[in-house]
Order: sequence, then structure tokens, then C-alpha cells
Amino acid sequence: MADDILIDCGDDYANGAVRSVLEDYLPPDVLGAFNGRLALVSTSSMDGIRLTKSFCRDRDVIVLSERILPVKSGDEEFHPRYRYFIFVVLRELAHACKNHLSPSLDGLTVEEAAAQEREACELAFEWFNDHASTTLFQPPLTPAEVDEFSKNARILRPGIG
Repeated sequence: MADDILIDCGDDYANGAVRSVLEDYLPPDVLGAFNGRLALVSTSSMDGIRLTKSFCRDRDVIVLSERILPVKSGDEEFHPRYRYFIFVVLRELAHACKNHLSPSLDGLTVEEAAAQEREACELAFEWFNDHASTTLFQPPLTPAEVDEFSKNARILRPGIG
């Protein structure tokens, strides 16, 4: 179902991990509503990337930090770092679904940016935990876990940076 969405986040493993979040955690009606007008990219396999005006005109483009991408097949969905990766993808998709503005580029106040972030996080938790309730191996995600993962994700992985 995510075949009409551009995913270019490095190698096949990282691209597959992003595709899995879209297909397994995002409700099908939400994924379908993007109707191919979505791109998820990272600079993990390149020094830079240019997204043309014509490409971006009709798409939501989500740029993922390489420091959160799963890097090897040993990373499992229930591992804390992988769970944070799933949450981040879902949160950014929630921003896109809600047509949120860019805090820095659209001049939002601190309060407006915080309200958007709360709304996106609530939706990401809902999607994550709805999926978790259907599996035996994925416990629900909590805000405390995300706060801890967020701090850890800011520590660059060896070999990056």
C-alpha cells in the first residue's frame, strides 16, 4: 500500500523499516489519504539532497535524522531505539495529517508550536498503541519512554558526526 510513497532513507533495511511503520502502524485510511503525496527521506547515504520545487509542490516531505534510523537487521521493533524511531515517523506523519505549520518557517508562537506538537504526539501515541494492542511482543509506548529515547537519540552513534 505504501508503494506510491517515496521512501529514500538509505539502504534497503532502513527503507523497509520506514515502509513497515507506514503499513503496520498507520491506520489504512490515514495512509490511503496521502494518495502518494508523501515522501520520507534521510541523508544517511548522501551528503545532501535537493528536492525540486515541482517535487515538493504537491507532497508532504518528511526528512528523518540518520541518527534514529535502524541500522542493522539486529534492531528489533521492541528495542527502545527502534520504538523511538517508530514514534518519530508516526509523529511526523501526524503533523502532515493535521496540516501543521512549521514552527520556524511559518513564525508560530511558542504556544502555537507546543499545541501542534502535543496534538501530533497524542496521535502518534494513539497509532503506536493501537498497533501494540494487536501484538504480543510490542508493549504500549509511554511519554516517559519517548522522553528518555529522545535524550539518547541526540547522542550521535559511533561513525556518524
